[in-house]
Amino acid sequence: VIIGVDTGLCVTLWNGEAVKLTGKDFNQVEGRRITEVLPLFEPVESILSGAVIQGKIQRPERFETIAANERVFYDISAYPLVTDTIDGAVLRIDNVTTRVYREEMIIQTEKMQSIGGLAAGMAHEINNPLTTILTTGMLIQEELDPDNPHFAELEIIARETLRCRKIVT
Repeated sequence: VIIGVDTGLCVTLWNGEAVKLTGKDFNQVEGRRITEVLPLFEPVESILSGAVIQGKIQRPERFETIAANERVFYDISAYPLVTDTIDGAVLRIDNVTTRVYREEMIIQTEKMQSIGGLAAGMAHEINNPLTTILTTGMLIQEELDPDNPHFAELEIIARETLRCRKIVT
C-alpha cells in the first residue's frame, strides 16, 4: 500500500493496494486526514508526523492488528517528501502476515529439532550404562551354576534392562 499525504497529513496519493485494503477509492479519501481513512492503523499519524517534521525515514516496530478474527501483521514505513511543489510524506504499508507465520513455524521447527537432539543424546547416555548392566549380568550368569538361587535374579536383571532400553529408544 502506498499513500501520499501533505504536511497536514491529508491524503494526496492513494494506490490500488490502498483501495483493496480499505475498499475506498481515491475520490473518497482525497484531502481527508489519514486517521479518518485508516482508523485501524493508529500509529500511522505519529509515524507520518515524524517523517514530515523531522524529515527522516520512520520505520517503527511491526504493527499487529486483528482482522476477520485473525492476527494480521504490517510493516509500516514513512518517507519524507520534499519537492519544489509538494511537501509531505509517503506512507508504505506491507502486509507481512505470511512472513511472520513462516518465521514462527521455523522457530517452532528449530525448537523441536533441538528437543529431538536432546532426547537422542539422553537416550544414548542412558543406553550406555544399560548395556554395561546387561553385559555384566550375562557374564555373571555364564559363570553361575543354573541351580544357584541368584541365577533367576540375573534373568530378572536382564529382562528389566532390556525393558528399559525399549523405553528409551
